[in-house]
Amino acid sequence: MVNRTCVIIIIVNIILLGGGAIFIAWYSDHMEFPSFSVEQGAINAYNFTAKNHLDATFIFVVRSHNRDPKYDIEYKQVVVSVYHPNGYSLTYENESPYIEHHGNGSFFTAHAVAHDVLVSDADVAADLRNGTVSGHLDVEVRVRAKVRYEVKRWKHKNYLLKAICSPVVLNFTTWKTFNKTYCNVDSFDKPANKIDSFQT
Repeated sequence: MVNRTCVIIIIVNIILLGGGAIFIAWYSDHMEFPSFSVEQGAINAYNFTAKNHLDATFIFVVRSHNRDPKYDIEYKQVVVSVYHPNGYSLTYENESPYIEHHGNGSFFTAHAVAHDVLVSDADVAADLRNGTVSGHLDVEVRVRAKVRYEVKRWKHKNYLLKAICSPVVLNFTTWKTFNKTYCNVDSFDKPANKIDSFQT
């Protein structure tokens, strides 16, 4: 009887230890995506010519927030792109790398400059020309990032993140009328050592 009781106790302990190990492994691997939002936005030095060439500086204050309770996120490469709402690319800018500890948030300001950009899409050109008259412009802001999730330098994973922020309504004259825009975040679970056409 004693031996049987010992065997049962050993089996129960093995089950508990095994279950605990599985839970720890799952908890360690389950990562929260960060959130992104465009807090402020404006346009400077805007000019759209009669021959459909665009000059403009798009300014955005972007906030990222690491919602994960255990992982730090290292942003190794960040690109902010400006698109027409129909998906037509206008310009982009590379941002400086940064690290966000778990539970923390960060702000950065992007200055995406379009210099003599030919807009070949007739519908996009018409919208840009109408924006000149109305004094505001609707755009889509995309943030792409090569990131590294890390727990105290012993466990890490690499991801590509993409945040799409739309609609972002820019006023030509003032920041005061800007409405904060929240972004949808997707991830690409693959090695992030090299990114081709990263700005698109």
